[in-house]
Amino acid sequence: MRRCKNQRWPHVTPPIVRRSTQLLLRNEEIITETLKALNAEEASDKHLRGTFGAKWNRTKSEDLTKSFKDQGDKYQSILTNARNADKIVREKFETNTRAIEILSKDESTLIDSIPVGGAQSLSGQGQKAVASLKSFMDQIKLLKGERDALEQKFKSGNDTEEIIEKFSQLNTDSNLFNDEALSTEHLLKTYGPLQAAGANSIEQQDELIAKITCANDEFVQSKSGATSDPRSEMMSELAQGYDAFIELMSNLAEGTKFYNNLTKILTTYQSNVNDFILARNTEKEDLMKSLQGSLASKTPPSRPDPPQFHQQAAQSSAAAPVAAANTAAPPSPVYATPTPPQAARASAPQGTASPITQGPVPQAPP
Repeated sequence: MRRCKNQRWPHVTPPIVRRSTQLLLRNEEIITETLKALNAEEASDKHLRGTFGAKWNRTKSEDLTKSFKDQGDKYQSILTNARNADKIVREKFETNTRAIEILSKDESTLIDSIPVGGAQSLSGQGQKAVASLKSFMDQIKLLKGERDALEQKFKSGNDTEEIIEKFSQLNTDSNLFNDEALSTEHLLKTYGPLQAAGANSIEQQDELIAKITCANDEFVQSKSGATSDPRSEMMSELAQGYDAFIELMSNLAEGTKFYNNLTKILTTYQSNVNDFILARNTEKEDLMKSLQGSLASKTPPSRPDPPQFHQQAAQSSAAAPVAAANTAAPPSPVYATPTPPQAARASAPQGTASPITQGPVPQAPP
């Protein structure tokens, strides 16, 4: 309970779960965009290769992008496994949220959250079994205390100085004595009562185990026909919630660290792919300019000579309008332009008659 409270579960853990989901989506977005860019570059190269044919003489993109795609498929497989693992973590989180929130509260609130129940809800046989089990638990505590006392006596070693002193005295008095028999006798005298007490404790333990097993069977049998106990169900839920809390905190910490490290790897992978695509686009533009220049400088083919009947038809169609004009329009008459009298006189030579007057010109008197 204290551990759940110290970790501030309701305030810290849900944001960590959301953060883990956001990191997963970010990594999936990086790998999706990168593979999409690779596919677009490969599709463009295939289209231009089909358009220009053998003139498009650079290395195929599908040969160059194979290693990038294999790497991307590996990262996608890792992200698929991570998504499945995150799904299990989220399901466990949603299942045990109520229990862990109760465990994160203070002690008085926790006690109030647990329903009242226990032996009061059992039958007479079940209550008797519960009383017997409690009595047996008390006897186990006493037996454990006795064993602790025996252990201290075994470890104390108070007889060590006594046996050393006795062996030293016998060695001084006489060099001939049976040390093995003397040791056995002293050990039996010192540790014999402790061995007997230990054997008696083991015998009591076996008897208590048999009695506890029998009482537990009666208790289980009494509960099998009774209705469910809300208190027992709550205690079981809280125990399961605590185990889930410990596991979830570990999983979320590992998941966040994993996604952060993977983001760095995928960012580097995306940068390498972008550099590759930029180099391929530059190469594509240079090759396009070269092909366009060669097509522009190429001399177009000469026009083929038309057939003979085309030339005859063209000559016939050109001569027909001229002949029609000569035969259809008569020649225009030419008329003399009248000349004014004054102009006629001025232009006529002396001694000649004017074209306007008839007869000789009269002479002046002498």
